[in-house]
Amino acid sequence: MLTPLAQICTHASFIGDWLSFKTNANNLRSVQEKILDNTLKNHCFLKNKKDFLDQPIRDYSQMSQKLTEANLTSVRYQPTSGSGDKEKLIPYTASFIHQFNRALNPWLFDTCKSHPEILTGKHYWSISWLPTHWRQKGWHLDDFDLFPSWKKSLIRQLLAVPNEVSHAQTLSSSQFATLTYLLAAEDLTFLSVWSPTFILQLLDLMERWKLALIETLKTGKWQLFANELKYLPAPQNLHQAQVLHSHTIGELWPKLKLISSWSSSTSSGWAQKLQQLFPQAAFQGKGLWSTEGVVSIPFESKYVLSYQSHFYEFLELKSGNIYSSWELKEGMEVHPLLTCANGFTRYRLKDRLAITGFYQDVPTLEFLERDNTFDMVGEKLDAHTILQLHDALKDEFPELIWVVAFAVNEESSKPHYSFVFQGMESNICVTEFLKKFLDEHFHYHLASELGQLGAEKVSILPDGFTRYEQFQLKRGMVQGNIKVELAYTIKNQKESELFHDCFIK
Repeated sequence: MLTPLAQICTHASFIGDWLSFKTNANNLRSVQEKILDNTLKNHCFLKNKKDFLDQPIRDYSQMSQKLTEANLTSVRYQPTSGSGDKEKLIPYTASFIHQFNRALNPWLFDTCKSHPEILTGKHYWSISWLPTHWRQKGWHLDDFDLFPSWKKSLIRQLLAVPNEVSHAQTLSSSQFATLTYLLAAEDLTFLSVWSPTFILQLLDLMERWKLALIETLKTGKWQLFANELKYLPAPQNLHQAQVLHSHTIGELWPKLKLISSWSSSTSSGWAQKLQQLFPQAAFQGKGLWSTEGVVSIPFESKYVLSYQSHFYEFLELKSGNIYSSWELKEGMEVHPLLTCANGFTRYRLKDRLAITGFYQDVPTLEFLERDNTFDMVGEKLDAHTILQLHDALKDEFPELIWVVAFAVNEESSKPHYSFVFQGMESNICVTEFLKKFLDEHFHYHLASELGQLGAEKVSILPDGFTRYEQFQLKRGMVQGNIKVELAYTIKNQKESELFHDCFIK
């Protein structure tokens, strides 16, 4: 009885921000200008709006240097990673956390309003995962810092997995503990993660650790990583141990009603796979969130700019002009520029977004792809072209799942592209289709014909994503935040060795 009561109380606590989001959506410019004014009043290196307008667009390295010079005082630093930077530390101030809550609360209230059945059981919200080497440095993150203290005790009652699993010494022990708690929660109603591959990977580990998980659920004692998890009580559930032993994955959580994860661009194939495993659950795509800030949230079946969080500008890709949020037009393709309460100013996210329409005055957005260009020898493949190739392959080979295309530039071979897929298709058929598509692109075809670019290599593997995940983890990326990129450039000798270890040997 305690869980539904905690759910209802927590849900009710979000109603104020939900109402504010809904009722102020016809007043976008006024809300945004007020956020900018409030941000500048407490800014660590800007004094007024003129200072703001004089600021250049910045990337992470430039922003990090500027904040170091400003001696920013923060509540904590949040480690993260991205395609261009192996490791980043994002400052989280109290006011910045408040800005996140102005997106989180309306989204959660609207989600529960649309799917009230999730209020009857436990939830799993993906935690801030740290790689093992960060843990060994003494780093611990508490996602409860994102909530006011009065709300933490309520939320603890509704979570299937305690936040303390993130305090384990290694990533593997955290994963084992997470799986055990999830399996023990037969009343699980809601799964919220970032990448759908995160849950799929946990399910693969469930098969590998199946006997140890069954024994842990039977005895209430850790059967793996016992020393690392001794600070945490092991859950016990004899019924779920029996279900795990003799039933299918879909029967583990019969009350699961909603899954929320990335579902656009290259995540779409993995999201569909997750939906197939749990057909009884509805599916909700994520808005655009990053550790540096939030851009959009799912709201009333649209992906709406989180206009009450940060101050937003947008770089239109066609013209190169910068527009305020109230100046956007349907059909534009843009990069978001974030000015936030943690000191980040005109910070450019390299996400290409399309303006799809409006929720009252507020623009709605669709994520298209990460905006990168791959040009080792003049072939000029941009992310949009590679996305077109991804979509064409998906239409031609529906069971084939794109993992990644590596741009490989090594001394031992000609520069070339190495495409990795997961599935069981014919390597020859996929290679022929892929080559025909790429040869239609002038610069790529010319570079190939001139002998500057080596032949495409295609690997179709049953464990393609697992290998890709290992590659990124060894690079230092954060577990749970690994998003399937369209393509990735092998940048140095170390990454070349990792590439061969994970995909060639």
